Amino acid sequence: MGTKICPICDSKVNAISFCPDCKKFVRAKEIPQNVYLNERRTNEYDYTNNVVRQSQTQSTSWTQSQSTSLTRPQPHSQSQPTPQKTVSNKKQNKMTSLLIGVSVVLFWFILQVIMGYNVDFDSDDTDSDYDYDYDYSDDSDDSASDSYYGDFTEMTEAEAIADGSECTYYGHYHDKLMDELIEDVLTAGTDLDIEYYEDDDYVLLGRYDNSDTRYDVTAYIMNLPSNSGYTIYSDYNTQAIHGALIWADCDTENLREYFDTFIEALDDASFATQGSTYASILSSIMDYTEQGMSEDYEYDGYDYDSYSSGNWYIYVGINEDYVFVQMEAK
Repeated sequence: MGTKICPICDSKVNAISFCPDCKKFVRAKEIPQNVYLNERRTNEYDYTNNVVRQSQTQSTSWTQSQSTSLTRPQPHSQSQPTPQKTVSNKKQNKMTSLLIGVSVVLFWFILQVIMGYNVDFDSDDTDSDYDYDYDYSDDSDDSASDSYYGDFTEMTEAEAIADGSECTYYGHYHDKLMDELIEDVLTAGTDLDIEYYEDDDYVLLGRYDNSDTRYDVTAYIMNLPSNSGYTIYSDYNTQAIHGALIWADCDTENLREYFDTFIEALDDASFATQGSTYASILSSIMDYTEQGMSEDYEYDGYDYDSYSSGNWYIYVGINEDYVFVQMEAK
């Protein structure tokens, strides 16, 4: 089984196709272990085995079939038919050959555009080495979303600790820190049969070219049988909350209950549980839940509604497999 990666930033995603770097659900790509991202393939294919393209969900791989030989084009027969063609027939044959040649070139060009492959042929090799180079950065319109920040350079834990301050990439909520929030979510969600997967905590430390720092710790609290749960992310140095993702399988009605449980555990007086904004949030949760459970639901892109309440930005939406509420500290 391959590694599931984010099509936007090429980072590993978790079991629910949530990218901890981009902080959102993505349509993950499953990359086989023998494929190297952003590198030119070193495999050399010859004609002793057939090269077969295998289609996988959101992934592309090339393997060699060990059972079928690649059939070389056979030379034309040396025997010639009795010359009975007129001059007009010869012209017609030339035109037909020309049209066939143009069609082949046009088909090859369209195929390269559709498949996204750059195929280089080495004219010095009679067997023509194939060099497949797939650029995953073109798979999303969001690929340049971090252009303001520039490239990201990872830091060691010692470097982040030496800095000692909160990161500048996210907002921070200080009234309840990570350890306390995890404990309160588990307490409030006793009836949800949720578990804290401590071994799966994800740490991302680094600095962008524009000097913004990013010190992330991501924790997962889940009910695996129901494919529902929480993804909570906080600051590495201070445990201040960056945000949280509450998610539930499209085939369930869990999202409202999980959202209510999180708001109870968060216990933030600035987040109004009365009024039009809160009513709109609940309405969005209900609408997306009904949409996800519908037998006619077909994923047609990442969709969400945006809100603001107290210390938080709130996004309620749906993707291919999950309905969710994403909360980000201001």
